[in-house]
Amino acid sequence: MFRHLNSNHSNGTDDFTLNKKIDQSVRYFQVPAMKNKADVLNTLLDNISDKETKSHKISHTKYRTLYVSLSSVAAVGLVLIMLYFTVGFNKITGADNQANVFYLPDNSRVILTPGAEIKYSKIFYTRNVKLSGEAYFEVESGDGFFVKTRDGKVLVLGTRFSVSDASNKFIVSCFEGKVGVDYTTNKI
Repeated sequence: MFRHLNSNHSNGTDDFTLNKKIDQSVRYFQVPAMKNKADVLNTLLDNISDKETKSHKISHTKYRTLYVSLSSVAAVGLVLIMLYFTVGFNKITGADNQANVFYLPDNSRVILTPGAEIKYSKIFYTRNVKLSGEAYFEVESGDGFFVKTRDGKVLVLGTRFSVSDASNKFIVSCFEGKVGVDYTTNKI
């Protein structure tokens, strides 16, 4: 059915592009003697349209698969972030009429006054705590320990201190060692 010029494929010196090969194949195409030219043309056009439809469906399927994959990864990421923020933090509130003593993951001791609240990350503990109210700290030695309140931030350079962020007052008392305090624009 198809006749075209010989081309040398073995040594990589083929000068014919795909379009030239197709053009040659169409130019030298001969309809078999037993077939009607119109039937052959219709069959050929049907084959071409089927291939275009299939390639169009394949490309949509590829994009759909990519979209579903990316959506799945994004959904898993969102679930992990939500889990981290709902389960990843430990929040402790000082109970009334009790000794509210507990230990942080680095074995630092914290004593909360009634109604005070402390929050820290359980999963990725970085020695950063958030305090609302008043607490006494005995910090184990190690790299930077920060106490953040709504009014200021305390960098622990020593081991024993208390922080009060109650009644619109920000009071830091150091009993042993040193602390650095950031209060509004002041650093002490």
